[in-house]
Amino acid sequence: MHEGKLTNEQLEKLIFDKLDITRQETITGPGIGKDCAVLDFDDNYMVVSSDPITGTEKNIGKLCVNICLNDIAAAGAEPVAIMVTCLIPPKAKMEEIKEVLDDLIKACKENGVDLIGGHTEISSAVNRFVLNGTALGKKNKTSEGDVKDGFELIMSKSAGLEGVGIIASEKSDEIIKKLGKDVYSEALSYLDMISVVKEGKIGRENGAVIMHDATEGGILGGAWEMAQFINMGVEIYLDNIPISEATRKICNLYDIDPLRLISSGVMLFAASPEASLAKKLSCHGIEATVIGRFTDKKDKIMITDGEHYVLTPPKSDEMYSVLGLKKDSVYES
Repeated sequence: MHEGKLTNEQLEKLIFDKLDITRQETITGPGIGKDCAVLDFDDNYMVVSSDPITGTEKNIGKLCVNICLNDIAAAGAEPVAIMVTCLIPPKAKMEEIKEVLDDLIKACKENGVDLIGGHTEISSAVNRFVLNGTALGKKNKTSEGDVKDGFELIMSKSAGLEGVGIIASEKSDEIIKKLGKDVYSEALSYLDMISVVKEGKIGRENGAVIMHDATEGGILGGAWEMAQFINMGVEIYLDNIPISEATRKICNLYDIDPLRLISSGVMLFAASPEASLAKKLSCHGIEATVIGRFTDKKDKIMITDGEHYVLTPPKSDEMYSVLGLKKDSVYES
């Protein structure tokens, strides 16, 4: 099997089709495109999300906190706290453990959330650090409305941020040798941009009906999941999607698709054109671009240079092919 998340078909067969929601407190359970559970606790909803960090060892504390909080922000909630399980390989040195935990604590302080518990364990079951975070947030009980035909698909920042940042940290010598130190430094800096908590707050205050952070599967995978979740079609204008020069160069070097590359740091929004959300995000210093629209038709398509392509479900993320794993074809004409 390929590395990365189980496919949507596997998840439905192995888990989702077998589950029944029995507690009245459970408002939202698991499903395709649902990154958070929502529980009804009287005055507020509690939003909960859990994610592991397995693709890299570098900056793992920062990544764990930001990836988990991004899901909370995408659900339109305010991040409050996080619990983290840290599995440590027996070969790890105390200095390495301290570095990971210090990175974790620093990221919590930067995001204004409390680290409220978790678990640390040295185990031969892992050969590298593995962190799993469970984040909690609170959300007002407000009606979010429905996505309608013609609503805009908006993205913040540019494609492939996390993936290119991780590749730069893991392949530093090769990238510096072939592309230069400036490209390497630019790509590495993207790991400081992977939080979407700020744009999540702006979105929920300025007309975003739904939000989704673009993680594994990248921009195209995230857009597919959004459309699937709301049972609508989507048209994506590929030529509108911003891709930085450093991202293009690194993706060309490794022959990977930046639009299918893990893109934590990018928030995807569905909002009416009248909300002018892209403009409002830009006014707050966040690059924002309209990259498509949702439709009542169920077709999920990509458009570039007048040509139409089928938007397929997300498969193994492009980042894994850089690690020498099999790359799946993602385009169908």
